Amino acid sequence: MIIEDITQALILAGGEGARLKPVTKKIPKPMVEINNKPFLEHQLELLAKNGISDVILCVGYLWEQIKDYFGDTFTSKTGSKIALKYSVEPRLLGTGGAIKNAERFIGDFFFLIYGDTFLPINYQALGQLIIKKNTIGVTSVYKNLDKIVNNNIKVDESGYVIKYNKHQASQDMTGVEAGASVFTKRLLEYLPTEIPEDHTISLEIDIYPKLIIQRQLFGYITDIRFYDIGTFERIKIISEVLR
Repeated sequence: MIIEDITQALILAGGEGARLKPVTKKIPKPMVEINNKPFLEHQLELLAKNGISDVILCVGYLWEQIKDYFGDTFTSKTGSKIALKYSVEPRLLGTGGAIKNAERFIGDFFFLIYGDTFLPINYQALGQLIIKKNTIGVTSVYKNLDKIVNNNIKVDESGYVIKYNKHQASQDMTGVEAGASVFTKRLLEYLPTEIPEDHTISLEIDIYPKLIIQRQLFGYITDIRFYDIGTFERIKIISEVLR
């Protein structure tokens, strides 16, 4: 079964960017400039090239700067338009909490992008897998043959994710989560109806283990390298790549 292109993406862009201070004392992390324009603009250009026309921005810290710059519509270099919706977190809710907070905007299928990551893959090829495998989620897995970071994910011979630990690498891991996934709206069934005060919900810690046990998380293996703006050194690297 082949579905039409998935046209919605959700970008997690609400963090404070602590490792990029003092720059992020005055601007939110997605607005950090890469080659004279905000990093988020590079992400939106990439999504526009992949046929995405509806983007939910999960924002929080200094989010008004993002809204003031981009408004409600982004127009790419080629003239493609993306409608922008803002899901504002009243406080940091975690990656899973941010998705729950954006529930009113979410359609049947959506890509999930980390707000500090750039992965130039074919997103519609990633999206087709979720129908082919009939899973709740498919996440991109970088082969990491050049060992740019420690491996944090293990995929079995059939392609299903069987182990994931973002913060503690082990020898049997086979790749790196590359910062882009696709989900069905059924993911929301794994999130609490309400997030208690002073609690956060982590997609990676609280939800992925449940999906893995149920064989509901598939791996999209790629040798295309991902980049991020997590540190000043990494900003230098991606600046050269996007120049």
